[in-house]
Amino acid sequence: MGIVDIRRGICLDPIYLFNLGYFVIGVFILSFDMAIFINGSFFPMIIRGGSDFTLWISDVGLLAWLAYFFEARKRKLFWGTLAVMLLTQENMGIALASLGCIYFFQKQYRKKALLFILGGIVASLIMVGIVSLLSPVGYQYQPKVAHDPLSIATQFFDTHEKRLVWLYSFSSFAFLPLLSPGSIFAVTLDLSQYFAAASEFGHMLTPYLHHRAILAVFLSLGTLDALVFLRKKKIDLLFPVGVLVLTAIVLQYVFHFPLNKLVKQGYWQRASWMEDTDSLFKEIPTDASIATTQNLVPHLTHRKEIYLLWPRQKSGKEAQEKCGENTCWWLDFSGKPQYLIITVDDRQWVTQLLESPQNIRSALTNMEKAGKIQLIQEIDTARMYTIVY
Repeated sequence: MGIVDIRRGICLDPIYLFNLGYFVIGVFILSFDMAIFINGSFFPMIIRGGSDFTLWISDVGLLAWLAYFFEARKRKLFWGTLAVMLLTQENMGIALASLGCIYFFQKQYRKKALLFILGGIVASLIMVGIVSLLSPVGYQYQPKVAHDPLSIATQFFDTHEKRLVWLYSFSSFAFLPLLSPGSIFAVTLDLSQYFAAASEFGHMLTPYLHHRAILAVFLSLGTLDALVFLRKKKIDLLFPVGVLVLTAIVLQYVFHFPLNKLVKQGYWQRASWMEDTDSLFKEIPTDASIATTQNLVPHLTHRKEIYLLWPRQKSGKEAQEKCGENTCWWLDFSGKPQYLIITVDDRQWVTQLLESPQNIRSALTNMEKAGKIQLIQEIDTARMYTIVY
């Protein structure tokens, strides 16, 4: 948690510097930064834990610093930060393009903003190509986008989880970013990689997953745009900033954001499936090589080898070969682990399993039918399988 707090501070520093550039009211700057710090939309996922999420936290800081270096005209720092950011994730090019959407609506940056948008999209395509060449299975999350513009538009709001992402994101900033067209376009472009893609991205649609963090940069800059607009209208900024702080505090509790988890009674309660899983851990040989879900990985790292299970919906020829069907769920992993350890209780979060418990059970059933795994130990919903090669 100390590392998380350090990263949180790193992400806030450029926002503070932005404020110094836009405003000179000390109370305003501190109030605005306090609201951003409180706001759970920066770091909802890190409390849940996850191997790939920590990299996204670094990217949030890099993106915020990139915007600051751009406006401060610190060219060397800008290009260095840009290079590091684009190399961390293949879709950070989309984040750069989204940043361009914000600056496109600022006349002095419009030409450079177009370069951000075009360059970011090209960078992401290049990185996807590189990942495809380096990966033994190609690029895993190739999006499938509808050709009808109306269908694409409706896909941004067609599930409860998607609507929650919009609500949580903008309400956390007291809806002030709605006064910034650039912020709206930036958020829409960034979410398009999940919301406008095929249903196989379902495990990324929850408002608690990693795309929520990167939105905070666009929403923070959009909030600053909105406040600049309100100042031009000669509106006292202490009022909207006061509303922003109060909104951040209230929504922490109302929406159950992570910063208030420790004051929730349910956080400290141990569910029965946790006890069952702990009992199963005692049956695992100490020198075993295992594959398991990401929520169990921290409890098993003292084993000889540990591999992360990754749920995937197979289709086409691959599904026919594995399941004899056109589509089917399957659990992928690398290496050659001896055992598969998993808990199939319905009370687990999507952020713990990377997919719904129902689809996880479907994957296990398919793998058992195909003879890939054999059940050797079961304690209620906790299961240990041996993996057949």
